[in-house]
Amino acid sequence: MIELSGLGIDIGFEPLEEPPPTRLPAASIPPWMIRPGVLIAPIAQLKASLRTSDSGANATYPIASGFDRLLAAPGLEVDVHPFKVYGDVELPLWEHFTGNQVAAAVLVRVNIAIMF
Repeated sequence: MIELSGLGIDIGFEPLEEPPPTRLPAASIPPWMIRPGVLIAPIAQLKASLRTSDSGANATYPIASGFDRLLAAPGLEVDVHPFKVYGDVELPLWEHFTGNQVAAAVLVRVNIAIMF
């Protein structure tokens, strides 16, 4: 309780002892330690991609450009110091393409990084 002296005003609040969580506990899964120095973390993502049709003076064929899609991307990250390898497979849940377009049925991503 804070009292402003001379004014007789009480402000009723208690300071927080710890800040509120920034993300839901269920959203973060701790990595699994396979053996000392080797961590594996499962990752699940939903990815949305919204692209409008081409426009402007240099648009070659705006009738068949642009798309909207929603992808599910289960993945895995492996951390073996100093290397980190990440991979996921992006699977379409929903797609809408403008005109006739060719698109991959599945997208695969692999990233290899070195930490120093």
